[in-house]
Amino acid sequence: MNNSFLKIIFASLSGFAAILSVIAFFSEEKIEIKYSILAETNVLDLNADVNKLEVIYDSINLNRNNLNLKIYSIKIENIGNKSLSPNFYEVSDSIGVKLKGGKVIDQPEIVQTSSNYLDEKLKVVLNKSSELKFSQVILDPKEFFIIKILVLHKNNAKLQVISTGKIASQKDIPVITELDKEKNNSFIGRIFEGSILIQIIRFLIPLIVVSGLFLFIGLKNGAKHDKTHINWRHNNIDEFLKSEYYNDEFDYNDIFEKYRRYGTYPFLMLAAFLEEEGLFNSLFRNFKKEIDNPLPQIIMNNTTPLQKVFISDVNWWLIGQLIKDGSIIESDGNWYFEENFRRKISSFINFLNKNNKLEFIDDWN
Repeated sequence: MNNSFLKIIFASLSGFAAILSVIAFFSEEKIEIKYSILAETNVLDLNADVNKLEVIYDSINLNRNNLNLKIYSIKIENIGNKSLSPNFYEVSDSIGVKLKGGKVIDQPEIVQTSSNYLDEKLKVVLNKSSELKFSQVILDPKEFFIIKILVLHKNNAKLQVISTGKIASQKDIPVITELDKEKNNSFIGRIFEGSILIQIIRFLIPLIVVSGLFLFIGLKNGAKHDKTHINWRHNNIDEFLKSEYYNDEFDYNDIFEKYRRYGTYPFLMLAAFLEEEGLFNSLFRNFKKEIDNPLPQIIMNNTTPLQKVFISDVNWWLIGQLIKDGSIIESDGNWYFEENFRRKISSFINFLNKNNKLEFIDDWN
């Protein structure tokens, strides 16, 4: 796999880390109370003209007074990720529901709660202005309760359910109807539905998918790229074993292992070492302290082609391995190839050079 592609992978991973940081930043804990109108049902259908039918409710003639009854089912839920505790309520007031355009004429019924605690502690109070108030209960994330109310209203009146009261950290309590949900289920509605965090995630998901696709293609191409170079190195070794440069007195496996692993580029350094031992020793002494570091960060201002060969990190690492193997030895402050290794490496490099295989610089990483 080439070095530039490794940089792409690193950049992609860094980008994903940045994305996660942004998500973590916007996913701070918060309370988010929402009212949902689950059902809105007329008790009677009085549109039919039935002269002899009279509907009386609590001594009120609905027909003569052009009135009707409607039942609302309303769900109160904490859709945030933080609990609503009593200290978040306004001291003198609690949250509740008010009906505009109608009058609640019966005590509201709690039809369902999400916990035994709410069963015991939740109270709904109806005042004279048809406003409902809920007791200041603890409402943990995803907890809810559902109430049912009976409303008396004029026929064709436009009824509206309004949230009342105030809790800390939330500006308003939204009231969502089934019609609103249908609108939100439209294409545009689904795009813009949700909090800032949801919007960010929706924006980032296609970006992550596309990045992942490019990463997969890059990895696949990189694997193919690596396989091509590995096969090329194996073929070179096979050709060398059949060539006049091969000497069966020596075991070349140590050289072959390094060649298969690192490729052609480090062998340019070895070729330069054979030709100019003095220059190599001069450079090597300046950077000898870096040899024990697997990836030494060598910075040089030299510009000659031969000196540039010595800048590559993998080259210095390979020289360090040759020293540890005993293939390069020190004598009187200078470094030399061990004689048998010199003969082996010389024959192999001469083979690569004569067959123009040092001109093809395949990847070492």
